[in-house]
Amino acid sequence: MKRVCFFGLYNPDYSRNKVLIAGFQNNNWQVVECRVDPRFYPGCKKYWQLIKTARKIIKPNDLVLVAYPGQTAVWLARLLFWHQMVVFDAFTSLYDSNVFDRQLYPKNSWRAWRDWLFDWLAIFLANKNLVDTNEHAKYFQQTFGIGAGKFIRVFVGSEIGAQITEIPRKSPDYFLIHFHGHYIPLQGIEYIIKAAKILETEPDIKFRLIGSGQEHQKIKKMAMDLKSNNIDFWPESSMEALAQSMIDADLVLGIFGTTPKTSRVIPNKVFEENPLAEV
Repeated sequence: MKRVCFFGLYNPDYSRNKVLIAGFQNNNWQVVECRVDPRFYPGCKKYWQLIKTARKIIKPNDLVLVAYPGQTAVWLARLLFWHQMVVFDAFTSLYDSNVFDRQLYPKNSWRAWRDWLFDWLAIFLANKNLVDTNEHAKYFQQTFGIGAGKFIRVFVGSEIGAQITEIPRKSPDYFLIHFHGHYIPLQGIEYIIKAAKILETEPDIKFRLIGSGQEHQKIKKMAMDLKSNNIDFWPESSMEALAQSMIDADLVLGIFGTTPKTSRVIPNKVFEENPLAEV
C-alpha cells in the first residue's frame, strides 16, 4: 500500500483537506498526518513542533503533501523530506487573495511583497503543485514565472455532495433561495442583497444566507439600510445542517464577485449543489 504524509499547519476539517484525505483513502493509500495547530504554537514554536512530529515518522513516504494553507510550511517539508516527492496544494494564492480579492493591503506594501515571496518560494520548492482549475495554473505561471509542468489540476470536490441526495427534503411553503459561504468580496453577496430587495414585492420568495467573515457586518448593514424583510441571516452551520438547508431550497446560489479571482475558481458550492439537480 502506498503512503502519503499530509504535512503542515493546516486544518484537517477544512473542506479541501478533507476531500483530498478521503480521496487518497478511497484509492487505497495509507494516510499519515504530520501537522501542528498554529493556534497553540505561535511564532517559530510551530516549526519546531513540526520538526519533532516529523521525526516520529520513520518509514519513508511515497508522497509528502503540504496541505492548504501551506505557503509557510513548504520550505520545512523540503528540508525534512529532501529525498521524497513533495507536493504543495497551492489551491489559492496568498498574494492574490489578500491584495486583490480581499484588498487587505496595497499592492506595493511590504505585506504584499511578503505574500508574493511566500507564494513563489512554495511553488518553486515543491516538486509538483496542486491547483483547482487550469485558470489558476495559468495565474501562477504568469505571476510567479513557474513552468506549466509543475502544476496538476485537482478539482475542489465536496465532502457532502455525494450524500446530499439521501437527505429527505423539508419543503417550506415558499420559494427558498439559499446561499452559504464566507463573506468576502469573491462572493459578491451585495448583489444578492440587491436582488432580494427587487424581489421583495413577491411574498412567496425568501432568501437564506449562511456564513460569516470579513464583510458580514457590512452586508447586514446594507440589508438593514435597504429595509429588506425577505432575508434570513444564519450563522455558520455544521455540514449536516448545511446539507439540509440546501436540500430544502428551491434555488442555491453560487458566487457573483467582480474581482479577477472570481473568473479563475469553481467554488465548493458548485460541487456541493450539483447532485441537487437529480433530486
